Amino acid sequence: MDIIEKLYNACSELRETDSSVKIDEFKGSRYLNFKEKLSPELGEELDSLVDEIMFSNLDELEKNFKEGFCMGAELMLEIKNVDIKKKIG
Repeated sequence: MDIIEKLYNACSELRETDSSVKIDEFKGSRYLNFKEKLSPELGEELDSLVDEIMFSNLDELEKNFKEGFCMGAELMLEIKNVDIKKKIG
């Protein structure tokens, strides 16, 4: 596990408690009202679909975090390099 993954995991551990509250809030509102109108089979299918979407978003979020972090680090190095060239030149 590289340092960026460790940083992401540390941040995501803090979000886990927030996300469980948000999921409960989400499922407690319009979601449940809609689900009550469905047959039990369709309700289960809806739950499965929502879970799949939420987990796929988590994978994409991790990928975007890594790419953004690396891009930010590269930008800082480039800025620092320009600064050094100005001081020397």
